[in-house]
Amino acid sequence: MVDELSHPEAGALNLLRYRVKFGAGWSAKAWGFGVDGHYFHSRVLPQVQWEDQHRDRVQPYWQGDVFVQGSLSGVAKWLPRGLRAQLRVNNVFGENFPSYVHDPSGAGVQTYGDWRRRTYSLSLTTAF
Repeated sequence: MVDELSHPEAGALNLLRYRVKFGAGWSAKAWGFGVDGHYFHSRVLPQVQWEDQHRDRVQPYWQGDVFVQGSLSGVAKWLPRGLRAQLRVNNVFGENFPSYVHDPSGAGVQTYGDWRRRTYSLSLTTAF
């Protein structure tokens, strides 16, 4: 038997012991806001990678996201009814992703999400 979580042998390198996503939000008819969080536990590496990584695992990672959303229908008469906008900031604290020297993309980070650090997005949706 092989315990791939505690003592991996390179068969399943992307296994994490714990992975959590949590969030809270509030919304009314015209607007709302919320927060999301992500936690990725440390990832134990096969012993053959310890020397290159300078440790036996990839460090754990926390990420926080925030968003605000609102109705744009009343802003101008020419806008369609039901038009909503959301502004979102992912990785609001700008945390660096954990280093992983054997990352297949060559970026040198353990990519648990959008590895560009803090990112902003604006989305528009409508209902008919």
